[in-house]
Amino acid sequence: TLYTKFVKTGVLKLEQLLSLMTDQPAKVFNLKNCGYLEPGAEADIAIFDLEHETELKEKDYWCKDCKGNFIFIKTNHSTKEVVKRLKEEKHILVYSFSNELLKDYIRVSIGSKKSMQIFLDAFFEIDKVG
Repeated sequence: TLYTKFVKTGVLKLEQLLSLMTDQPAKVFNLKNCGYLEPGAEADIAIFDLEHETELKEKDYWCKDCKGNFIFIKTNHSTKEVVKRLKEEKHILVYSFSNELLKDYIRVSIGSKKSMQIFLDAFFEIDKVG
């Protein structure tokens, strides 16, 4: 993965890699209102921490770290409903799948600790049991 290849080896700082993957492509393709996260800006990913599994496992969620820039999380409720509610109520975008193997999981992109907490708070609220 880019994180493992460049950040873990010290070639780039995390902030440099994030810039190369977000605001720099937006500038190259002249995309207005893209490449950064702030209220009113367009966003197409949910951001997640690199040390994410502990809090999920403490709440009995199964998750699979793909040792890359995303993880899979098995939801308690319909993945389509969780994805829909995260988008509509919390303005967080994650991916779900229609194939039989992955239909019970959402795919979440990896990112900063602050954004992780925003995602986790929203996710736990929407996917709570009971």
